[in-house]
Amino acid sequence: MKPKVNDEYKNYKQFIDNYFSVFELNKRISDEKIKEEFEKVVVLSKVCRCLSDDEKIGNYTRNIEYNLNNILYFMPMNEKLSINTSLRNSAEYVLKLIFYFQDTTEDFLTTGYRTLKNNKNSLSIYSNHKSQIDGIFDIYARRSNIIHLKAYDNDSLKFILEDKLMSEIDIREISKITRDINKLTNILLEAICFYGISLATSQKLILKKVVSNKWWKRICQIR
Repeated sequence: MKPKVNDEYKNYKQFIDNYFSVFELNKRISDEKIKEEFEKVVVLSKVCRCLSDDEKIGNYTRNIEYNLNNILYFMPMNEKLSINTSLRNSAEYVLKLIFYFQDTTEDFLTTGYRTLKNNKNSLSIYSNHKSQIDGIFDIYARRSNIIHLKAYDNDSLKFILEDKLMSEIDIREISKITRDINKLTNILLEAICFYGISLATSQKLILKKVVSNKWWKRICQIR
């Protein structure tokens, strides 16, 4: 975990301790799997923040950031439906941003998932990164399909609400979320390089603090 991300992690731990002290996440916040998920969320969020200086690109990245922040917000409450919805939305806006990189004269903010999927072959990046692009469409579809509503035998409202708040954290699901977010980050960075999205020196310096040296060197080669 890079120092910049580690500082954010310390702040998040303090946030959990202040507002969710009796929840399970507060007891497990130092688990490596949870730390890894936090790191992946923050890295993608910081990449989006660096792109947001461009007003039109910012229309897409702000939606991604908003949903990523929601993932961290809903984590201590173990709100699976909301977490899945936020992750699905993040994938959708990453796809829309890549389509915008392809054609900056068009507005893809309101374009539907089905239309994006039907037109994926129009992306220049698709031929070289087919599996990665298909993987993002898969995240959207899979996260839509696994949004389940839990049935309760006890119909007491107090029981239902307490059960939602105090249920155990599913570490296996944490790992799956981490992998999905990592896929979103990698294809977005790949798209930045592929389409030659130029960044200011200040933005590159921010990225240096959160992405790997390999990615940062590739981004610095963009002219």
